Amino acid sequence: MRALPRPVLLSGDVYTSAARTPWGGTRLVKHFAKRTIESGSARIGESWELSLGPELPSLTSKGEPLGMLIARDRDEWLGSSGDRAAGLLVKLLDTDEPLSLQIHPRDEDEHLAADESGKPEAWYVVRAEADAWIAFGWRDGIGREDVLGALSRGDGSLAQMLQRVHVQAGDAFVVDAGTPHAIGPGVTLVEPQYVARGKRGVTYRYWDWERRYDANGALDRAGVPRALHVDEALRVTDWDATGSELLERSFRRHGAPDLDAELAFDLLAGLPSQPSTVHDGRVMEPLPSQWLRIVRIAGTGARPFFHGESLHALTVLEGHGRLVDRKGEWALELSPGVTVAIPAHHEELRLEAQGFHAIRTSIEP
Repeated sequence: MRALPRPVLLSGDVYTSAARTPWGGTRLVKHFAKRTIESGSARIGESWELSLGPELPSLTSKGEPLGMLIARDRDEWLGSSGDRAAGLLVKLLDTDEPLSLQIHPRDEDEHLAADESGKPEAWYVVRAEADAWIAFGWRDGIGREDVLGALSRGDGSLAQMLQRVHVQAGDAFVVDAGTPHAIGPGVTLVEPQYVARGKRGVTYRYWDWERRYDANGALDRAGVPRALHVDEALRVTDWDATGSELLERSFRRHGAPDLDAELAFDLLAGLPSQPSTVHDGRVMEPLPSQWLRIVRIAGTGARPFFHGESLHALTVLEGHGRLVDRKGEWALELSPGVTVAIPAHHEELRLEAQGFHAIRTSIEP
């Protein structure tokens, strides 16, 4: 019988350029030992932890394209989810400046080109400065004409129409299509996304805080603004999803995990199979998502590491651990900043952890 594939460590050195992410911070270097790609710069806005797309595909720690590795054992790696599973994209983000106000279309949007995909996503906040915030949807009572008027005036009044959430470690969001959003400064987070395999995820930029940039992406009053997509953004906005109702279904405050507690697996988002008790003794239902399944793993101890029916990514945020096979003949060391690609079908594994904190993500079958 042919042996099942084993999880593989990914290289962890796939970043977007500073010109593309001028809002990037320094915490991915400081806390996750990411290596900078530009001489003299310690700023990284996005680290693409797992990607099978054509834009910034992942490599294993040995330098092999992850896509080639998976192609050799496609059924074992992707499971019954097939190409849908291969749409998983996982990033680490860190901000020193706010991102532009963005929005994503639905995957079935008739205006998308043949090589374009919607981009449902989620956020899990790893670290947040004391005044950190995320803009999430419009405030109650804000409609299309209000937004269009503010954009036409160009006086910055659009910022007052956004619903801001002051965030802290352990906060989780599901960002459905049609929701305007912007990550503010001082936030480090994990961002799982779904982008259909072989396609490019579409983002429409509503507004960019009236900023201008030089050719290298640095703020420059004499520079040029980034391209906006106002007509498209207005068209795909869900005007019925605003205010407190939007937050109620799309946001949970789980709190920072207790890393000394017994090792636990808590479902944060997905099609719920059971509630997740994660904060102040309260039982909270996972955030509903037909695309993404997100599990927080935290604590100290050892537990079986169950497989599912889809490719998984395990992104380590704190502490140390090991994935060990049932015979004890193979082990993979885990440390902060490491992401592991885990096949849908693999030998029985055990997770041994000390002060551990990680996020496991996959696409819902």
